[in-house]
Amino acid sequence: MNKMTEFNNEISMTSREIAEQTGKEHRNVRRDVKRMLLELYGKEDMLNYEHIFKDSYGREQKCYRLPKREVLVLVSGYSIPLRAKIVDRLEELEQRKSKTLLPDFSNPAEAARAWAIEYEEKQAALLQIVEDKPKVDYYKNVLDTGDTYTVTQIAKENEMTAIQLNIILKNEKIQFKQSGQWLLYQKYQDMGLVKTRTHIIERSNGDKQNRHSTTWTEKGREFIHDLLETI
Repeated sequence: MNKMTEFNNEISMTSREIAEQTGKEHRNVRRDVKRMLLELYGKEDMLNYEHIFKDSYGREQKCYRLPKREVLVLVSGYSIPLRAKIVDRLEELEQRKSKTLLPDFSNPAEAARAWAIEYEEKQAALLQIVEDKPKVDYYKNVLDTGDTYTVTQIAKENEMTAIQLNIILKNEKIQFKQSGQWLLYQKYQDMGLVKTRTHIIERSNGDKQNRHSTTWTEKGREFIHDLLETI
């Protein structure tokens, strides 16, 4: 049976939440989790702890979800204050689970509060959709090249800026800058890490100009994640 199914109904935390609680960068927590799971269960069983979440563009991204035992094993190597934060968070989750999820509708005041909260959450969700629409439209019309990622997206996943990530890739001799554009060395181009797209930009005077944009494939994205976990 898939381990994710086994502890799906138990208290658990994702690597993203652990990073948030401890103040650590998610890429560093993900690296720690990966090492721990490899030592505990090996590469094959480690995959059972992978968890999928959606980024701001609706794309599926990977992190890890750990049950309580594995969370405590992970943070055993952290400082005492950080371990305390995680323990407090686990206790909070357990208390939430033990409480009744449904309000007491026989109590008019409690029922009214429940409906008000539900209404506010729906309105907030609708507002977020409206605010995100220009970004999503831009992504679909300009950036989307079919399962590829911009350097900004990958940098954001690793809690850094595109400038920082580009510098790392430059220092690691993976890419270089030419005529204002970042280009991969031939060795990495041959690996299928990026795709180049040409689109036409029309200026205000009616002139048209070809512009080239390079995005990273899924293979390239995983390549960057693995690279950042080793440096």
